[in-house]
Amino acid sequence: MNKLQKLVASKFLGIPDNRLKQLTEAQTYIDYDDADYRRLSDVNTKGLNPLTRDRQLEIVYTLFLKNGLAKRILEIRNDFIFGDGFKYNVTGKDLSDEKIQQAKEVIDEFWEINKMDLRFEKKGFDLSLNGMLILPVFVNSINGQVKLGFIDPKNVERVVTNSLNVEDISRIKLKGIGQNNRPRSLDVIRLNDNAISSNYGLLDGDCFYFAINNVSNQPEGVSDLLGSADWLDMLDQLLFNTLQFVYALSRYFQDVELQGADEKKIEEWKKQNPVSQNLSRFVHNEKVKFNVLSPNINNADPSEIVRLYKNIVLGSQGYPEHWFADGGNTNLATATEQSIPIMRQLKNRQQYIIYILQTMLRFALHKAYNRREGFTLTKDELNRVVINIIAPEFERKDFDKIGTGLKKLGDLLEQAQNQSWLSKETSGRIFRSMVDIIGYDIEEEDESAKIKEQNE
Repeated sequence: MNKLQKLVASKFLGIPDNRLKQLTEAQTYIDYDDADYRRLSDVNTKGLNPLTRDRQLEIVYTLFLKNGLAKRILEIRNDFIFGDGFKYNVTGKDLSDEKIQQAKEVIDEFWEINKMDLRFEKKGFDLSLNGMLILPVFVNSINGQVKLGFIDPKNVERVVTNSLNVEDISRIKLKGIGQNNRPRSLDVIRLNDNAISSNYGLLDGDCFYFAINNVSNQPEGVSDLLGSADWLDMLDQLLFNTLQFVYALSRYFQDVELQGADEKKIEEWKKQNPVSQNLSRFVHNEKVKFNVLSPNINNADPSEIVRLYKNIVLGSQGYPEHWFADGGNTNLATATEQSIPIMRQLKNRQQYIIYILQTMLRFALHKAYNRREGFTLTKDELNRVVINIIAPEFERKDFDKIGTGLKKLGDLLEQAQNQSWLSKETSGRIFRSMVDIIGYDIEEEDESAKIKEQNE
């Protein structure tokens, strides 16, 4: 409320000063972007309400801390995806070596100051555990240097989306913090589409936001452990009860009957005849009968019941049981076949991690525009910079078999050329398309141009 509004309210409306102060303070809490938020009752939005979301975050974090199987489920996924770590190289379409080197220096600096070799794998673990990854950015206004932070998803109040497109996530509204308990809103990093902005066409915003295990009209992500949380808890209870049962079987019981003894004499006899720690004893007179009974569940094997529960958990995650210290029911052939689905799943997650990393590196590159001294790339040239992410392989390749296979393929393609079944150019394209199995990606257009130039 400005001075003119206060004057009108006081002189003409007769509002007392103490009420004006209350109105002024209340105005600072008005959330002007409420119109952009979606109602929980909207039919075109799925997702957890804040209370349910916070509860599921507590549940999965507790499982991570206290349940060894849950922790290992996340660790195996992360170990495969990150392996020995991600690498990158920087190239450019029709860019000079000097311009490419400028881009590489910016990205190298971002990688170094954020300790990506050490911390990026942990970010992948956070994403898998929480279902969301929220990283605020701190941009140096002098040289455009970018540092990453981290926001716990429990501090998120709402995820703001475009009212006409739920997939377009514009802001993250945080819960009130500090003395005044005022909420704060962060713009999600995305391409700036404001034509009059100096950052038009470049990545711009206050924080990165990534989510997993969600559908198109569900802006918030869900933990990898949430679907298995109840089964993991029941498996814990089953294991505890089984151990209690085994412990009871390992103990010795003694039934002592004292003829004609009353309660006082029984207590005196017990004091005179102490019992060892591993021995359980029940002392009584002839009026009391004592029997040790155990439930009969048709001779069910507890180990098979535990295995059943464990496989329900592993099946919901896509893991084969021989990955979790239970290879007695698996041979080499079945192990290979059972590993195919989870490898597909892991590869899909790795592709998303590659996208996350590319987005971060490209944002760091865009923030150097018009800020970093000696940085001469234009907006058009920035868009022509290519950041290639080299992801770790899931398994060691047998190069003897690969080499033999490629040689046979080459012989067949040569025979096809001699028989006029294929042209030399087509045979080359087929052979080059198979070379990526050794981990080397060939740009077809560039390679074809180089071969043509070499032949000429």
